[in-house]
Amino acid sequence: MSRQEGEWVSISDLMSGVVAVIVLLFVIATVQKTIEQLKAKEESRARLQAKRSAIRELMAKLAEDSKKEGVKDLVLVDQEKNMILLREATFEIGDACLRNERPILWIRPTAREFLAKFPHGMIQVEGHTDSTPVGGLRRSKCGAFEDNFSLSSLRAFQARKVLVEGWAQEAARRVAVAGHASDRLLLPTQPADPANRRVEIRFLENAIDEEASP
Repeated sequence: MSRQEGEWVSISDLMSGVVAVIVLLFVIATVQKTIEQLKAKEESRARLQAKRSAIRELMAKLAEDSKKEGVKDLVLVDQEKNMILLREATFEIGDACLRNERPILWIRPTAREFLAKFPHGMIQVEGHTDSTPVGGLRRSKCGAFEDNFSLSSLRAFQARKVLVEGWAQEAARRVAVAGHASDRLLLPTQPADPANRRVEIRFLENAIDEEASP
């Protein structure tokens, strides 16, 4: 083998070695990135589970307290949906005025605790009616309404008003209202049943609502 041929062989070996090193570095970087992504995903999942556990504890405490505080007949605590249902007896029939503020006042401490624990959390107060039409414009000391949408919205607003009374603006603005009329019946086969008239207070945490469950 000539000297020139030997030099070409050496250069070829060197280039092969460089390529091998580059490939190895690429593989290492890819593996490291994958490990970091898996670690981040696992940490995110752990945070999500911790938040879910914290909300479950709040709802479980509410459910237990509802039996002791004399509000069992006025509220229903749904631990699966993170929701408290105010039964129809909370409001005057055919009106948006509150008949009994006690269940909302009972919820207030837990609502404050939830907002404090979850900086990105929201509370949604949703009004619902049965299928019976309002029958035209009505006025009361709580406001005017002309259909089930405005009635359900006004009931949600009245519940929210009591819930956030005295709260700082920063906390109060995280409590929203919505009126669904009879679009989301509790008893679809009995649209005129009084049980359909209710207000639901939902505890919403962004991580739970937006992140995909594993």
